[in-house]
Amino acid sequence: MDKLFAAISLFVASLLFPQTPIRTQHRSVLLDCGRKYYTRDWILDLLEEMEDCHANELVLHFSDDMGLRLESKTYPWLAGSDNAWSLDPSVPDPDPGKVLTQEDILVIGRAASDRGIELIPSFDSPGHMRYILERYREQTGQDIAMSFAPSCLDITNARGVRFVRSLMEEYGRLFARTGSRQFDIGGDEVFPNELWPKAGSWQAWAQKETDNVQCSPYDGFVLYMNATDDFVRSLGYEQTRMYSDMVRESTLQLNARIDVSYWMLGRATPVEIQERHRVINCINFYLYYILDPHLSYPGGYADAIEREWTPQWFLGWPSRSDRVTGSCYCIWSDIPGSQTQDQVMEGVRPRLQAWGRKNGFLTPEGSEPR
Repeated sequence: MDKLFAAISLFVASLLFPQTPIRTQHRSVLLDCGRKYYTRDWILDLLEEMEDCHANELVLHFSDDMGLRLESKTYPWLAGSDNAWSLDPSVPDPDPGKVLTQEDILVIGRAASDRGIELIPSFDSPGHMRYILERYREQTGQDIAMSFAPSCLDITNARGVRFVRSLMEEYGRLFARTGSRQFDIGGDEVFPNELWPKAGSWQAWAQKETDNVQCSPYDGFVLYMNATDDFVRSLGYEQTRMYSDMVRESTLQLNARIDVSYWMLGRATPVEIQERHRVINCINFYLYYILDPHLSYPGGYADAIEREWTPQWFLGWPSRSDRVTGSCYCIWSDIPGSQTQDQVMEGVRPRLQAWGRKNGFLTPEGSEPR
């Protein structure tokens, strides 16, 4: 019966899903090392797995709501973690407060370069910043978060923006020493839709900055992301990327040169985003490995990736293959204590291998096609 079901599934998939993967420029793996501590040696082992799958970029997502797990020499009091903001705080963080050092990044960067892999810093703002914003308030007595959204930076607070920029500069210069040319600037899950009307200060700021009374609170977000893109490039970075869920029609437009990591079906379809931006496929249904025993995506298994996914497949939504520049397999550490490092590696290995094959590089036996 199992063989019959598998045969039927493959037949249906052959009718529904694209079968010829396109080779793309970006073959990224994202590691959420902001919420969970991964040792330097474990990350070096991950690089070996990535090389076997012909991945060429490791995106280190070292900051999120639950922690900033990368040493800051500018603000020695800042790096650390807080499991209180885990999706399930009852599951203990096995490594509270542990962080990667800047020397760790340099060692990882050299190893990545030796394997033809670029190390990419991922620093999310203005959302997903609760840990940083709380630590800043505790240290300085100043609140730079939105009053109704404690995970979000108030982008109209000049002091707060300067602080965040100084962090981005410190980390940007660190990663540049490893040869990084790209920077992930985040921009996802800023507010739920119902909270946008509360961001009146963002609307007033956007209207003042542009002398355009048509600007909405969302246009303030656009101004912030464009300024972040400009700032990162002023540090010498050649390319930026942000997430897709906040990309939508507005009075102002995001810089077209920003690549968009398309991770969920949202207000804008892939082809709509592709009118202005190049797209990286990280669709959550297939390419998210999440450390949360209560959450999984039915497509996120090796056999489903093998059977159904290609870099140009966005769950049936139309897209332009010429505007798909790559894909990204994402390891998200939502509940850091729910899996050990070894369990994470065991879980992602077959998925990465399937993803590598569907990027057009590996045969089912794991060797490169001739």
